Amino acid sequence: MLARILEPEVMDTEEDAIEYNSIPNNDVNIAFVEEVLNLSPISAIRLVDLGSGPAHIPILFALKRPQLRITAVELAENMIAIAQEHIKNANVVDRIIIKKKDIKHTMLEQESFDIVISNSCVHHIHNPIELFVEAKRLVSKGGVIYFKDLLRPKSLPELEHLVTKYAHDVSDYQRILFRNSLHAALTLDEVKGNVETAKLSNAEIKQTSDRHWSLTYKNI
Repeated sequence: MLARILEPEVMDTEEDAIEYNSIPNNDVNIAFVEEVLNLSPISAIRLVDLGSGPAHIPILFALKRPQLRITAVELAENMIAIAQEHIKNANVVDRIIIKKKDIKHTMLEQESFDIVISNSCVHHIHNPIELFVEAKRLVSKGGVIYFKDLLRPKSLPELEHLVTKYAHDVSDYQRILFRNSLHAALTLDEVKGNVETAKLSNAEIKQTSDRHWSLTYKNI
């Protein structure tokens, strides 16, 4: 089994933010938003995105379901600067608020969100249990948690195959970011172990593609 190699928890250089912002993830992001909305009660009005980056996903939610009031949590200042510009340009300033906080310890009000999401952040977290525990703390009764992230390949040849398959047409730096992220990602068994420790007892965890896993938790 390929060993996990940790990445920095925060992508806070200007280069990281610019390169990440320009990765062509729109189709994947749209699919993520649809998956979340299909799982969530239509009455949901409060959503928090843990690790919102340049705010591509919060903006999609705001445009798709205007009644949502979205809290975008991000610690990297360069990401926040880009996100603020995107939010302004999308004309959804009244629906998205950015909080500069550690996603593992947000200090936001307990059980205050109908939807708690995180996309492609778990692989950055050195101790993912902390993030799962925080998500459980934030979700309201009747609410939903939905996480999606990269899955660590079993071998280096498999990793390189995924890099070639999915990052052949991006910049060299973006290709490095993708390779490092795959190395830092969790296996499905590691996700299940972390989630069990976090006491998300009825969470559904599954592999959703050759490079992704997802977690669904309904706080019933």
